[in-house]
Amino acid sequence: MEKCYGDFSDAEKQILWLKCKDGDGKAREKLIDGNYPLVGAVAGKLSFNNDEYDELFQSGVLGLIKAVDGFDQNLGVAFSTYALSFIHGEIMRQKERIRGVKRQRNTEVLFSKIKAAEKELREGSGYEPSFGEVAAKIGESTENIIWIMENYKENIALDEICITDENAINNYEIVENRLFIKAILKEVTAKERIILLEHYINGKTQKVIAQELGLSQTQISRLEKAALKKLKKITQM
Repeated sequence: MEKCYGDFSDAEKQILWLKCKDGDGKAREKLIDGNYPLVGAVAGKLSFNNDEYDELFQSGVLGLIKAVDGFDQNLGVAFSTYALSFIHGEIMRQKERIRGVKRQRNTEVLFSKIKAAEKELREGSGYEPSFGEVAAKIGESTENIIWIMENYKENIALDEICITDENAINNYEIVENRLFIKAILKEVTAKERIILLEHYINGKTQKVIAQELGLSQTQISRLEKAALKKLKKITQM
């Protein structure tokens, strides 16, 4: 069983660090292995279950290795103090990656629910359902439905364009134009963006958009004018 770092005497620690800095692989390995409990303590506090703990522990070890390779005894701080920032940093980066994967999965599931609800409502009523009706159907907020439909559907639309030898030029221009439009639309607010897309791309009237967003037609008109003013300023730069 490997000796924990805290069990080494000050003299032993000093010798290990000197050997490690001289390129002694065994000394470096002892310093890494001896500090595993430090990684385990941080990973344990930040994990929700055993599976996540294992992932976070591996990331924490990477931080520990960076700390061992960068530590200098002349810094005047204990190694554990120095190493904690490296370990914590790597673990938090891994947690963000895990969150990102979960968010993507949740988005895909919710998008499927939205499309299924839209189809069911359309078949039952004979008209295109509003965001509010879809939200009520699946128990989500209207704002969340709008965000999913806006962001997830746009990414699918771009990915679905197939470029062949015959339509390469045309499709390249389509992609270029969509990317340009997507870029400038980031300069307006979420509601302004929805209004522009629904009115100018999907051909809906301000009255219909107002009903879907739960706003008055006057508010829709005001938001549309503000958005167009912003876009005009951008395209004239």
